[in-house]
Amino acid sequence: MLQASSNSATDLQITRLSKQFRGLGKEVNKVISDFSLTIEKGTTVAVVGSNGAGKSTLLNMISGTVLPDSGQIIVRGRDITFLPSWKRVPLVRRVRQNPQDNMISSLTVEENFALALSGTRQKYRLTPARNRAVRDIAVHQIEMLGMGLENRLHVTSESLSGGQRQAIALAIAALGSPAVMLLDEHTAALDPNSAQRIKEVTERIVKESGTTALMVTHDMAHALKHADRLLMLHAGTIVMDLDKGEMQRQTVHQISAQFAAHAGESLPDETMLSAS
Repeated sequence: MLQASSNSATDLQITRLSKQFRGLGKEVNKVISDFSLTIEKGTTVAVVGSNGAGKSTLLNMISGTVLPDSGQIIVRGRDITFLPSWKRVPLVRRVRQNPQDNMISSLTVEENFALALSGTRQKYRLTPARNRAVRDIAVHQIEMLGMGLENRLHVTSESLSGGQRQAIALAIAALGSPAVMLLDEHTAALDPNSAQRIKEVTERIVKESGTTALMVTHDMAHALKHADRLLMLHAGTIVMDLDKGEMQRQTVHQISAQFAAHAGESLPDETMLSAS
């Protein structure tokens, strides 16, 4: 049963979360270890870290595709730790790196909206795409993008460019103003121009919806400029946690040097290249 949390100003509260995976032999890989995190409402938190730091596993546990071994996840006062992923949809949405993973390619844009709307109501039935209410909601969401895609409702998502898909996926993810939006390197597969456009769209949608965003990224420069908070992970733990003021007072290379001192290794090359 969903339990209420006492902190109404918090969108996401993670307490002592741990996850390990067993290999083919007897070896155990501890991916997330005694991980705790509290995020206030409407905050955009960037997550950066070394390879294998547990970033994707963390998002998987919040979204429910992987269950933790121990610990607790509270979203807007509700304990969702062991809730099935489909039951988390009203509270938690995710936009993945590959544009093809965020929409059903054979369905039209409007049909993807209709399916997403049914998911927010926990029904998961494809309501008639000609339903005027669905169309009005889709148009409203797409208008927020500022990309002139309102006239593409009747085309299949497979006919859209990668950037257009990601933009519409963001609009769909913002339906109903979920508590938490998980952005899993959602610009990494795009060309530089499309990636920049999606970063701008992301910031606008997150602000307008009042949603808390947890953004895994390799783009340190973007994280420092647009995020409210920066978490740096290594070996399943937070080694650095910087607020907006701390982020603005330092350069990417200064922060990278601090990370290397804490973690004992440097950030991945692609993270540093994004800052050059």
